[in-house]
Amino acid sequence: AALDRQIATWEAMVPVLAENSDPNLVRLIWYGLQPCVTAYPGEAGRLAVAARPRLLRQFIARRLAEDMSSNPAAGAALFASLGQSTEPVLLLDLLAGANRGLAGLSAVAAPEGATARLRELMGSSFPTVRHAATLLAATLGGSSAIVALRRDLSDSAVPEDTRRAALERLAALRPAGLIDDLLALLRSGQLLDAALRALPAFDDPRVAKAIIAVFPSLPRALHGTAIEALVSRADSARAL
Repeated sequence: AALDRQIATWEAMVPVLAENSDPNLVRLIWYGLQPCVTAYPGEAGRLAVAARPRLLRQFIARRLAEDMSSNPAAGAALFASLGQSTEPVLLLDLLAGANRGLAGLSAVAAPEGATARLRELMGSSFPTVRHAATLLAATLGGSSAIVALRRDLSDSAVPEDTRRAALERLAALRPAGLIDDLLALLRSGQLLDAALRALPAFDDPRVAKAIIAVFPSLPRALHGTAIEALVSRADSARAL
């Protein structure tokens, strides 16, 4: 009953918050709202669309994504909210929150309707929306999204922050062929720090050989990262 009254209060309050509300006020509101997101995911998804402060949208989407594995209604609410708008900034906030909620997970089952909606968003004319949708689709097992992320990772013309985000998501998912992409980055001298951190996850003799081969040309600041990568496995440590 208490949560019933709370969600009714938030449904009245959230839509009238100004877009430029004090971030600390938004965090305080979120502190009170978050139990209702888990208890009332459908209402929370609608609030995410109605909210004007971007931070609050992201917080709600993140919690819905975090609850997806244990509560199918949370996933349904998240993708219902993604289907209620074509406004790029709102979509980007919802996608960003969802991606943060699922960060580091190796695989999550896609809720009903998610694949079709993400396919639409991956075709967006807005690069930031397109990339955020691709990251989310990859986490939900989309093979075409994984191919797209690998393509971005290997393309030096793609902005570096986009490539780094692709690498981070791919490192969590570890799709077939990723080790070849990482070794290619190492040989080309691109995204060296991120590649060196991702390579130790692979039990492959090529890793140690590749790191030792490039070690003399690495910036001094990356020597420690390279050594840590080598000593993370007994076989590669012996190569030292």
